[in-house]
Amino acid sequence: MYVAGLRDPSNDHGVIEVQEPGGSFTDITPVGSELFLPGAAGDFIGAYQATSASDPAITYAIFHRTAPGSWTRVWNSASLTPTTANAPDTACSSSIPRIGDYTSLATGGSGVWAAWTDTSTGRRSIDVVHLP
Repeated sequence: MYVAGLRDPSNDHGVIEVQEPGGSFTDITPVGSELFLPGAAGDFIGAYQATSASDPAITYAIFHRTAPGSWTRVWNSASLTPTTANAPDTACSSSIPRIGDYTSLATGGSGVWAAWTDTSTGRRSIDVVHLP
């Protein structure tokens, strides 16, 4: 399986497309939202999800392949609202908050594990979830 995080030039939104062996690309981005910084393991994909261009809140979402070409969101985090006050980009003087863009997804005998960064509390933290 090949997973690509792309920028849709028609609306400047981030989308995630999946190509299964021998198949064509399938866009798994829910209607009205944007997905970015994907990670994949087994039949799971994790990514940050934004649902509104006017609201800075994002979540970390996990999608599961239920059939070839069919993906369902099975979990999402509480709202993460990065701002330049609680997540400044100290590497450069930017008006865009730094969310910490590191994610991880792994599968094993006990299910799927996901980890992502969260700066909404004013501290950079790593959150983890296990789905059996």
